[in-house]
Amino acid sequence: MNAAETLPDVAKGVRPGTFKSLLPMVDELLQTISRHGTSTGPPTTVEASESVANKARELKAALTEMQDAALDLPGGHLSTEDIEELSEMLEEEAEKRRANLRAFGQADMPTTEALASKSEIEGLITAAPSTGPSPDVTTRETEDSEQR
Repeated sequence: MNAAETLPDVAKGVRPGTFKSLLPMVDELLQTISRHGTSTGPPTTVEASESVANKARELKAALTEMQDAALDLPGGHLSTEDIEELSEMLEEEAEKRRANLRAFGQADMPTTEALASKSEIEGLITAAPSTGPSPDVTTRETEDSEQR
């Protein structure tokens, strides 16, 4: 089993390393600018421009790749306000379900032991509407009367 098979469906489209720290790239860019600005020898403007431009292009490409990957995620197109609104709605729904579970947990319900007791079962049978004797009851009653 490879790593992509163990990831949830949401993360399967994101390649490892897509979201990486940009600080090293920014640091390199700033060092390049600083190096060309404080060098003792006269660097050519073309060399300095190319060096800084290359670092800036690398940074821009990394940012673009991360932005595209973020937008491709489910819900990546949502604004922070939309996400907050959705989170509030989901939290309200979760609270309703918690309240239902609390009410269900506090409800007075018979246990299996109580249901298994003969008096409970007989009480349930006599309280139920009768549609006539069941075949088992009739057979038992007939057998009992024959034995007498």
